[in-house]
Amino acid sequence: MAGKLDSNGCFAVTQPSEAQYVVDAVKRWFASPENTNWLLVFDNLDDPDSVDIEEYIPACNHGTVIITSRRRDLQQGRKGFEVQQMQPIEAIQLLLMACAMPKFEDLLLSDQTTASTIVQELGYLPLALDQAGAYIHISQYSLGRYLKAYQSNASYLLSKGWKGGKQDRSVFATWEISFKAIQETNPEAAKLLLVCGFLNNEDISEELLKRGMNLEPQDLEDAIRTLLSYSLAKRSSIDDSYSIHPLVHSWAKLRLESEPQKEIDIAREAFEVVVSGVDKSNEGRTEDWIFERRVMPHIDAITKHMAQYAEVSNMNMQDRSRSLGDVYRRHGRHNEALGWYRWALAGYEKVFGVDHPRTLKTVHNIASVYDNQGQYEKALEWYGRALAAREKALGLDHPSTLSTVNNMAVVFDKQGQYEKALEWYGRALAAREKALGLDHPSTLSTVNNMAVVFDKQGQYEKALEWYGRALAGYEKALGVDHPSTLSTVNNMAVVFRKQRQYEKALEWYGRALAGSEKALGVDHPYTLSTVHNMAGVFDNQGQYEKALEWYGRALAGYEKALGLDHPDTLSTVNNMAVVFCKQRQYEKALEWYGRALAGEEKALGVDHPDTLSTVNSMASVYYNQGQYEKALEWYGRSLAGREKVLGVNHPRTQDTIHCLISLHEETGQAEQAQILRMRLHVPHSPSN
Repeated sequence: MAGKLDSNGCFAVTQPSEAQYVVDAVKRWFASPENTNWLLVFDNLDDPDSVDIEEYIPACNHGTVIITSRRRDLQQGRKGFEVQQMQPIEAIQLLLMACAMPKFEDLLLSDQTTASTIVQELGYLPLALDQAGAYIHISQYSLGRYLKAYQSNASYLLSKGWKGGKQDRSVFATWEISFKAIQETNPEAAKLLLVCGFLNNEDISEELLKRGMNLEPQDLEDAIRTLLSYSLAKRSSIDDSYSIHPLVHSWAKLRLESEPQKEIDIAREAFEVVVSGVDKSNEGRTEDWIFERRVMPHIDAITKHMAQYAEVSNMNMQDRSRSLGDVYRRHGRHNEALGWYRWALAGYEKVFGVDHPRTLKTVHNIASVYDNQGQYEKALEWYGRALAAREKALGLDHPSTLSTVNNMAVVFDKQGQYEKALEWYGRALAAREKALGLDHPSTLSTVNNMAVVFDKQGQYEKALEWYGRALAGYEKALGVDHPSTLSTVNNMAVVFRKQRQYEKALEWYGRALAGSEKALGVDHPYTLSTVHNMAGVFDNQGQYEKALEWYGRALAGYEKALGLDHPDTLSTVNNMAVVFCKQRQYEKALEWYGRALAGEEKALGVDHPDTLSTVNSMASVYYNQGQYEKALEWYGRSLAGREKVLGVNHPRTQDTIHCLISLHEETGQAEQAQILRMRLHVPHSPSN
């Protein structure tokens, strides 16, 4: 190269052939036997099609060549090493070094916390951390001010290099180069990456994409493989899914901000992918429930994004909105379900009118959500609207009409109107057996629900008979781990518990719990119901600490999933009070009963059987404390309500009468005790 270098040591190329002259000269120098301790680095080789790297590698067996790249396919035939994500403390050290701040241990506690949050937000990515530190340094920002700026304008901060060098690329610019290369070679892969920007960045299921994207399986595999090869995606620990780095994920969405219409189009496509994915092949099977639960983070993500855009304006989106409402309802996410149902309902009423079957199905589903929330009067109002219109439009015996009839019976049952519930269940059952058959899941649902009423009326053998019929049908039609099957298993365990067959009850509850955790998850209301009921058995067996432990697990789950004043939450509060009472912690028991009573009066009403049960239990505590006047007052309130709602011959009413007899005898009021005995029809032991 003698005579070819200028005063700065740079080679001046005057003809194209001279560039190769330099390459050959350098390679000869590397290959020289006496030159062995050299290191040659090819940095950021992300576009191997633009350059043949083999032309620049010396032909010798000494020295070291390192190639850095996000392209996994370049590792083929070479020794590769994947650079892992930085550890939190390493990331913090890099950030602080880049912004010329003291060591982590010398920072104030608040700054330590902020630094940890920043590196987490930036996904522990070295380039992002280095550039964030540069921005903090040149702007003389505190860590707290930078964090606020990042959370409000990440796109601006990540789209510039901030270090001032000509070769300094920003975080986003680095990915943009790879993205443009992907667009040219595999447009479907580029589009897939943009769609994923509106999903959750973790556990992106290939099965979801196969169901939801309009791509041939091979084309989808090629698109995913392209993203993996550029390290814009990474295989998850679950073999059939991949994840995207949080910053790549944010960039995929933020890059669309300059094209608002395209942003909306891609968001809607992501919406279609998710809803089509959960709609296809959903036949109520256990595997469908498990799949829905797995993709719920993607449903949550698209829900958040779609809320930013205009209202649904076409039929397809209305159907999709209702479908998402169905998913949320099936998984106990009632508020989210109502949001999607109301969105769909507004569209249906506008396009088809108030009495169209699609409109009425949505009305019916809204009623179901109110029922699940314990808002029974509101549920009956919406079911009534659906029923009147369905009878008119579809007929008295249409399956959709009968579904509403059945569900109204469910509400009457929950309100303690048992005879009315049986009347409405009977209407639904007769018509369903005729129209659908004896073993249809809808028919079996009514059979199961009638067994529930018989149980609540104290007709236990009749309840077991009807539960047995429902269980045999469910196992045959749906399988042993289907939620409907497991609900019936749970209900049979309830009856065994009431018959004091505790070991048998635990056995059946155990079967229900194992299946529910597998199919629905540990925090689903159905699972929590079984946890709650097992706690009740431990209570019955005198294992009070174990009972409190299991009630505590159920209570935490209910409060999170259903809210503080939901009937299921309040039932658990009430039962914990029962255990405290049995442990003779009377003040603690009264405190928990008081919480339950306030919630029940608000949610269920003062004369609901569950409310009256709490009133009766508080009277029992006062009795055990020796506060007889107070006990007499509360037992009197319980008796008046139970006679009104349940009748004098109901076991609960009889129980209260027995308690009052004992109280009158203990306080020397024999005449009052005798009057009460005349109202008893069968011997019954007091619950005190």
